[in-house]
Amino acid sequence: MTLLSIDRFEGNWAICETEAGTMLRLPREKLPAQAKEGDFLRECGSGYQLDAEARAAAEQRNAEALRRLFSSSQNK
Repeated sequence: MTLLSIDRFEGNWAICETEAGTMLRLPREKLPAQAKEGDFLRECGSGYQLDAEARAAAEQRNAEALRRLFSSSQNK
């Protein structure tokens, strides 16, 4: 199953990024109602499901990158 991240919404479309970095549009009605920007999705049947583990991992990577960035800028 391909992992997608929701970049943004444009009207009835979700603009998503694939793991390969390409962008695609998905009909919003195929996504869970609670889906929001920054969420990760996996295809399931005729729609998509949220992947909370992928979102948590991305948030952790981002927090670590910010921590490293700010700690290195304070050492200058």
